[in-house]
Amino acid sequence: MKGGKENISIMIGKKGLSSVIATVLIVLLSLVAVTLLWTFIRGGIEQSSSAVEVSNKCLNTEIRPTNCVVDKTAGNADVIVRSTRGEAEKLVLILERNDGTTSVSAVSTDVPANTLETKPLNDVPFAANFIVPGTDTFKLKVAAVFTDSTGKDAFCDPSPVVVACS
Repeated sequence: MKGGKENISIMIGKKGLSSVIATVLIVLLSLVAVTLLWTFIRGGIEQSSSAVEVSNKCLNTEIRPTNCVVDKTAGNADVIVRSTRGEAEKLVLILERNDGTTSVSAVSTDVPANTLETKPLNDVPFAANFIVPGTDTFKLKVAAVFTDSTGKDAFCDPSPVVVACS
């Protein structure tokens, strides 16, 4: 009987220690859970922030085509664009045939430097065999392009102004 009482007194002394260990483990598990949760949420927050930043730039920027001459023999176009609002980092030209098919130029960093500035872009190439001799007529649209926080190009909607090419 005496041995049983000693075991009980040893166990009673350890109960306080196990509650401390349990508390420490709960705190550590909570920290791990918060860290994992933040890892998943952070990517979405950063991506949303980048999208909002680009959308804001797009809303405050407009580049319009003012003139377009298509060289059907060379398969390229001479274009004049004008910045009417804001300052784009880059731009793309969207050439549309009368049948509705389109070709987008490569992204160009040759943009008007200031608002209300006009910029000629000469010999702009489009997709091979898109501009061919014949009776096709073309329309031109322009879209601003910005680099987002991840370093990727983000394209704005094209300007509502469309120019018929000669």
